[in-house]
Amino acid sequence: MKVHRERFLILVTALAAGCHDGGPPAEAPEPPIRWSPAASPTGDTSFGFARPGPAPNAEGGHTVPSALGAKGEEQGGDDPFAKEVAGERCNPWLNMHGFARSCAALAPPGPTCEGFDSTKSECTSMRTHFKPRVAAKAIDCVLAKSKSPDLCSANVNGLCVYEALASACVEPAAAPVCADLVKDCADTHKERVAQTSCEAAWSALREADRPKFIACMSEACSFAACLPFP
Repeated sequence: MKVHRERFLILVTALAAGCHDGGPPAEAPEPPIRWSPAASPTGDTSFGFARPGPAPNAEGGHTVPSALGAKGEEQGGDDPFAKEVAGERCNPWLNMHGFARSCAALAPPGPTCEGFDSTKSECTSMRTHFKPRVAAKAIDCVLAKSKSPDLCSANVNGLCVYEALASACVEPAAAPVCADLVKDCADTHKERVAQTSCEAAWSALREADRPKFIACMSEACSFAACLPFP
């Protein structure tokens, strides 16, 4: 029998190709699709489905949540004492009117409340250092945090006093005293001290504590360092 050479080669090549798996390699399975109420990377929330993993950003990378803001500053780092406080324009005689409650009922949220004993002692001493109108407001603020984790935060008494300064009736004599203090702090390039905040604090304090408060502020230029006690 005569075999045609070219046809034979074509047949052999076809048979060899049929025995070889020339399909594409298997791809890795995609991660399972899960339901999520959050928006998809494209903003489409019509079906509420999303694949796990971070969404790509504009540069093709992935956005990683961070505690730092856009400028690299830690969020929530604002100083509450830097917010200016303004006392009331009322008769200074009213500063001596008010009922400051006892701090005896103040209780920690648990056995691990750091500095609770000092906090309770300082709360009681507010009645000694501040006039009744402001002392009442400050102590009410502290008592409102009883059995709360907020009671264990740093300088909780100082923050309550600083907020209570807004209820002080500003005395005219506070203006020149605080003007000198504000100038001294500005000249020494320390923390900025607001005139209104200084006037409210000076008016809220009992007369015997005012010199010590001014001395502390002249050195530190910081309400955080000089409150709740001068």
